[in-house]
Amino acid sequence: MKITLKFLLLLIVVKIFFLAIIFVCVDNSWIDIPMNHSKAELRQRTGFYMLILVGLLGPFLEECMFRLPLVAKPINFSISGTIIFLYLYSFYTGVELDSLDFFGQRLLLSSVLFILIYGFCNKYSAQLEMLWKNYKIITIVLMSFLFAIFHLLNYDSKSLSFLSGLVVVVPYFISGLIYSHVRLNYNFRLVILIHMLFNGMGLVLTYLF
Repeated sequence: MKITLKFLLLLIVVKIFFLAIIFVCVDNSWIDIPMNHSKAELRQRTGFYMLILVGLLGPFLEECMFRLPLVAKPINFSISGTIIFLYLYSFYTGVELDSLDFFGQRLLLSSVLFILIYGFCNKYSAQLEMLWKNYKIITIVLMSFLFAIFHLLNYDSKSLSFLSGLVVVVPYFISGLIYSHVRLNYNFRLVILIHMLFNGMGLVLTYLF
């Protein structure tokens, strides 16, 4: 419990620090950070649906994508790669992840991809494990960076300036490093729990304010 609270508090401090920077920059019209969804839209969807999506499912899927493969196992790579594919499919086609549209097609493609990734990684598991071991720091930094870039989808990226994008990406990058530390030094279940608690707190604050 102490470990959970320690890292949760650390994430909150990072978030508050960068929120203060964003507030000052936006208040002085130095940057503009347009969201893809307005607060009004978010509030309309807040409730059980948002609790599941933002507080539970989102953190679980993100940890499967970006922290699960930090431990070099074929099954980890397969799960991560398949979920990333589904997100990319959703992004480029406009089909929401929770939609039943093209469900059969998505299920077939993701199943084939899962098998292919697993087969490849299983065949070269020893080499991949050695590669991950030799480039551990680079892997952590890369996955944390991808985690940060992934969250740009929450914003109107076409309207973001370089400075605005930097202010958005850096706190997520730091959070990614913290989650990676928990994943590698404790366990995967703990990092999911911390991520869920952090997102849940953010959801409550968004609804209240």
